[in-house]
Amino acid sequence: MKVREEISKAVVKRYKKSSKKEKGKILDEFTKITGYNRSYASWLLNNLGKKIVFYRDGKRIILVGEKIKKKKRERPVIYETVVKNFVSGLPFFFQILN
Repeated sequence: MKVREEISKAVVKRYKKSSKKEKGKILDEFTKITGYNRSYASWLLNNLGKKIVFYRDGKRIILVGEKIKKKKRERPVIYETVVKNFVSGLPFFFQILN
C-alpha cells in the first residue's frame, strides 16, 4: 500500500500539468502499475494534493486532500441479552421435548 501511495504522489504532479491526451496515457500506465480501476485512478489523481481553502471565524483554513481510509461503522449489539437468555434456556427446552 505504501508503494501505491508513493507512486500516486509522484504521478499526480505530472498528471495535473499534462494535456487531455497525455492524461489518458498517464492513466493507462498508472492503472497497469497500481491495479486500480480506471475511474478510481482518475478520481485519485484529480483529488490527491488538492487544496481547499475556507474561512471560519475570520481565519483562513487550508485543507490538503489525501487518500482517506474509511472506518467501518461500529454497530451496537442489539440482541446480545436476548440471545444469551435464549441459548441458556435451550437445554431445558430439549429436556421437555425428550
